[in-house]
Amino acid sequence: MIRRSIVLLVTLRCLLFAEWYNTDWGYRIPLYLPVTTSTMSYMPIVVSENLHPSVYEYAKSDGSDIIFVTPSGYKLQAERVMYNKDSARCEFWINIPLYHNLGQTVYCYFGNPSHTETAANDAVWHSRSHRAVYHFENNAEDAAGFHHGVQQSAPQFTEGKFGGCYAFSASSHVEVPDNDSLSFGDGSSHTPFTLSAWINMNNAASFPIISKGMTSLDREYCLRLNSQKRILAALYDGGSPQPYRSRYSSATQETAEGEWSWVCAVHYGPTDSVLQKTEVYVNNTRVDDSNDSSGVFAAMENQASSVMIGRYIESAWAEGRIDEVRIIGKALEADERAFYFANQLSPGNWYSFGALERPPATFGCPYLINESFFWIFICIGQSNMAGRGPIEAEDTILNSRILLLDDERNWETASNPLNKYATMYDNNVGTGPYIGPAWSFANYLSERNTSVKIGLILNAKGGSHSSEWQRGTPYYDSTIVRALAAMECGIIKGVIWHQGEADAFAGTENQHLENIRAMVSDLRADLGIPDLPFIAGQVYQTPVFDEINSTIATFGDSIPKAAFVSSGNLTAIDGVHFGSPSQRLFGERYAIKYIEYEQGLLP
Repeated sequence: MIRRSIVLLVTLRCLLFAEWYNTDWGYRIPLYLPVTTSTMSYMPIVVSENLHPSVYEYAKSDGSDIIFVTPSGYKLQAERVMYNKDSARCEFWINIPLYHNLGQTVYCYFGNPSHTETAANDAVWHSRSHRAVYHFENNAEDAAGFHHGVQQSAPQFTEGKFGGCYAFSASSHVEVPDNDSLSFGDGSSHTPFTLSAWINMNNAASFPIISKGMTSLDREYCLRLNSQKRILAALYDGGSPQPYRSRYSSATQETAEGEWSWVCAVHYGPTDSVLQKTEVYVNNTRVDDSNDSSGVFAAMENQASSVMIGRYIESAWAEGRIDEVRIIGKALEADERAFYFANQLSPGNWYSFGALERPPATFGCPYLINESFFWIFICIGQSNMAGRGPIEAEDTILNSRILLLDDERNWETASNPLNKYATMYDNNVGTGPYIGPAWSFANYLSERNTSVKIGLILNAKGGSHSSEWQRGTPYYDSTIVRALAAMECGIIKGVIWHQGEADAFAGTENQHLENIRAMVSDLRADLGIPDLPFIAGQVYQTPVFDEINSTIATFGDSIPKAAFVSSGNLTAIDGVHFGSPSQRLFGERYAIKYIEYEQGLLP
């Protein structure tokens, strides 16, 4: 077998393992952002859900060492609104300088005890014309740094859309002192602007959200629900009484009571038809369908009045929660609104985290690179490969010629459980520790090839679907990264694979063969081993798995240099997972099949 060139190894490592930002940080996790329909610049995104548990384990207790960096090494502006290690909750806002329509990867670095990051970074908000940003994390401070509010009549700090927020009742509200940058008109013309917030209403009747003006004589603009529970956005001219123009929804928002809703009013500025240039959105759906007006309206007047959150002049106060208030000095376009809403609606479903990574290490190589001395096997799949059979006495006898790649990409004498260094968090392990087929697989080969050492790369994830093992996914990419590191020390001789239960439970057996075919092809290409052997094991023999087992049995005919191992006569402890004796027998079957390949008995 020919050793792949250094050029190929370096190229693949650069593609799949970005340079480490700074080795003072001990850990990082890739944050995968989704594809959008257009390219946008300087987009603040929120990270608040499904943060990888390793962050809470290894970051500082206040999260001050958590930073976000692009693959090219550019440290992003980020605001840490809140971080609670004990409750595993957080709220970060990150400014993405260029969000392209192919999606994006950002690295979250942590584990640097000597680093201190400021809790608030107002630069996150300046680049997109945010005049004021209020998180209400137990204060009324403006995250953009300019217009801090004052709590009036004690609004209550409580659970918010992301972190905390204010619950308003009776006469409680937040007052923001007057400033010209919060006004958008001068009586003869006005400029585009956007108001937005997340609201959770106890009662939608007369629910004020954002307004500028303290009386009926000094109003400039408002976003609120009227006494009929209809949402509206209004602009006010000077005079007594004040002329105004508004757009409102003829439908009520009563069904939104008790739920979080994103509300947004976009004012596009003066045109021949001002009324048609104000739009009102609820959960990014345009709802305004009616006009209302009084007097001769020319343009908004700049009034010496405060901005009120949770209050409308002297007549209405909010009954419910308000969070993440924005006053933006531009009209948000359709793609921008869609982006903001999708990210904020359910952040943990919008982005995803990859596998935990450590800085590049000096590899502890048991032998020089030589195919005759060090055989390396990639062991991947779902829970049966990770192991669910209880470890017994015979599974604790160590063999100095069987090594395991650890989480710093060094080699150590293998011991069970073998999947302990997998780069993806396996939340299905239960009480453990357990044994899988790789243990007896390696021992069987070692007993019959006493001149070599066996290296194992375990990277299995319980419950994973075959679609989650495709190139570009965290499971696949982290496996390639570990395999490339292992190739510094030896030769990768094959892949043993066990997976399929998740596909059967999902009813996607018809997609299984193509998913495996694509994965095997990509593994061979990315590792530069076009004839890399691939051996798959069948899942437990039970009627619910008949179709998937039949598909696995075709791998030898459908994929070059591939074979399957029968699971016949193996027993399961729960109808899915093999017990310890069966795992040992299964591993030997894998080893026998590999020996058949070495002897040229596989097609």
